[in-house]
Amino acid sequence: MSRLVWAIAFAVAVSWPGRVIGPLDGAPFDTRAELLILALALPALWWFHPAFLRTTAARVLLAVLLAWKIGAAALLTQGGWCGQFLMPNPPASGHWRLGRSWDARTIWEPAPPSCSAIVTRSYTRPTEFPGWMINVPYGYDRWLRRQSADLLNLPEENPRLPAGTYRFDVRGALAVDGRGTLSFETAPGVSVEGVVDSQPIAGGGGATIAVPLAAGSHMVDVQIGLVGRDWKFVPLWNGGDVFSAAVTTLEPVRGLARIAHHVGRWIAPVLVITLLGWWIASAVVLYQPTAAILTALALAAAIMAWAGTAGDTSTVARLAVGSLAAGLVVTVPERLRHARGAWLLVGVPWLAMIAAKAAPAVGRFTLYLPGDDPQTYQRFAYRIFMQGFWLEGGQTTFWNQPLYRWICGILHLFFGDSSVGEIVWDGFGLLAGAMFAFIIVDRSGGFRMGLAAAVAVLLTISLGPNWYLIGRGLSEISALLWISLASCSLIAAGDTRIPLAALAGVFGALAFYTRMNHLPLVLLLGALTLREQVDARSLGDVRRIWGGASKRAAAAYYAVLAFGLSAFAARTWYYTGAFSLFAGTSLGFNTIGLGTSLSSWWSIDVWRRTIASVLMLATVQDPPRFDWRSILVVAGVGLSAAGLLRVPIAARLPLGVTVVCLASVAGGLVVRGSAYPGRFSLHLIPLAVTVSMLMAVRLREAMA
Repeated sequence: MSRLVWAIAFAVAVSWPGRVIGPLDGAPFDTRAELLILALALPALWWFHPAFLRTTAARVLLAVLLAWKIGAAALLTQGGWCGQFLMPNPPASGHWRLGRSWDARTIWEPAPPSCSAIVTRSYTRPTEFPGWMINVPYGYDRWLRRQSADLLNLPEENPRLPAGTYRFDVRGALAVDGRGTLSFETAPGVSVEGVVDSQPIAGGGGATIAVPLAAGSHMVDVQIGLVGRDWKFVPLWNGGDVFSAAVTTLEPVRGLARIAHHVGRWIAPVLVITLLGWWIASAVVLYQPTAAILTALALAAAIMAWAGTAGDTSTVARLAVGSLAAGLVVTVPERLRHARGAWLLVGVPWLAMIAAKAAPAVGRFTLYLPGDDPQTYQRFAYRIFMQGFWLEGGQTTFWNQPLYRWICGILHLFFGDSSVGEIVWDGFGLLAGAMFAFIIVDRSGGFRMGLAAAVAVLLTISLGPNWYLIGRGLSEISALLWISLASCSLIAAGDTRIPLAALAGVFGALAFYTRMNHLPLVLLLGALTLREQVDARSLGDVRRIWGGASKRAAAAYYAVLAFGLSAFAARTWYYTGAFSLFAGTSLGFNTIGLGTSLSSWWSIDVWRRTIASVLMLATVQDPPRFDWRSILVVAGVGLSAAGLLRVPIAARLPLGVTVVCLASVAGGLVVRGSAYPGRFSLHLIPLAVTVSMLMAVRLREAMA
């Protein structure tokens, strides 16, 4: 319980939005420093060295940071300026509508909010403005009756840049210590009018508007017109960034409050940087990485960071993921020959690539294609978090996959309008799949083979057709994350750590919520409670399976999973009167036909579609065909089937892993997905690659 409390305190302390603006001030993470430190480095350290949170130093730093943020929230005016992003309604209705931003500092305000966003930085291009709301079609920013929310299709979309006309109103206070000049740099698509104190200002079209001011407190109230695609609004004080050079607040502040805003902007960054440095030092002292390991890490991280900047279409960059294998050629001391050592050698370079890939998107929103799946999830997330439809979630029955819309909304709370959070989330999700492969293979093949399995998973993904899916705004990688966490929790639970097995049940339910076609996999995931000694030859041997299972862990997993599935069906019953997992979903639309009638079992056409569906998953290609980049996936599925058929050597593979590998393609017997090549195989890749690597271990043992 103490670990859990301090883990929560850690997450809250570093991410809670700061009332005093400054570097590392919490959500939204809209700077590259916040991406690197708050979104990547600290979570990675928490996994690698969680024991640090039990030290006095860590707890004191977190307590002080929490106390500072709570005290500032209670006593101080919000820093920054109030921004209101306005869009025109359809010409027939006229008027403007307020576009609410994904800003954690304003999101809990009642509708309509007084501020759609807190302005704490300059904007030099259209996608840096708090204009995510452009993605929401006309009418979908208002509360809708439940009956009209089942399918949000074919709305009247907003004009997209450069066709639209928008407004951005900015109001707030400015406190300065001496005489100087407040100026606003603009661009050709921008016009500005308003007042500073009682002095009217106007201009635009690329001109810089300058206002001389005396020392003291001043009020700024400007209306900014935005047309075309060349937007810029850069407020400066004496030529420097106004939000760094002066005290900016929503309302005027004086005395101690002004001093607190001026000095306090450095309190959070000092505490966070101290926490980060102390955490790294503690990890170095505990694990003592050698010079060779640090050199390999630095080399791999540099190559991977370059790969992240080279783009999804660069073959050389995708091949660069192979640099993760640098950890295979260095001597790793015993103190690092475990999962945390693998996380260090594989995770650090991988996250360096994710950081480089995500950096250009920080602080910028994405304009989604109308009707595209990512835009649909975004609209649902808006309905949940902005309008409070927490249970309904945009659809009374889930034609679209359920959970990702809630995940998408949570990511926006952390990262603001920017979709950079989806890149970070997907990066950790794929890394979790690689760590699953390591944990399984390490148990029988040793550390180096386990590390090779983790690298093989990430290299298979980077070379395959699904590489572009990182940050694409789809649900498949999220499902892979939950499946990997459930699998690792079941393996770690054993016979004694039953709470971990119950946690695996939670992750299993979340995997189903995220991708409903994973139900067969989730139901058979309990096979991982079988001990490794129970091999594929034991299929059908009830006594051996019963004796080799961690029965208490399996019971805990299935009890929690059953509760999760029942809760989902109860929600469907609440809205439709049908206690069902699949009522109102796209199951009927995507079904292949097998099992829908007695005649379907004898239909050649149905079986042809079924085989093509399974092969699409196994080959990671659509339409299915052999591709050398997916050879470990094809081999893993084939070896799993061969093991259950008691083919020599393959029959010595662990029964649990082979069953789960085949269960991961079982959904293809019922439904077939389409669009976005490779997306439907993502959950299979870590499992199939693991089986292939286990086969290499068995062959090595046979030749020994």
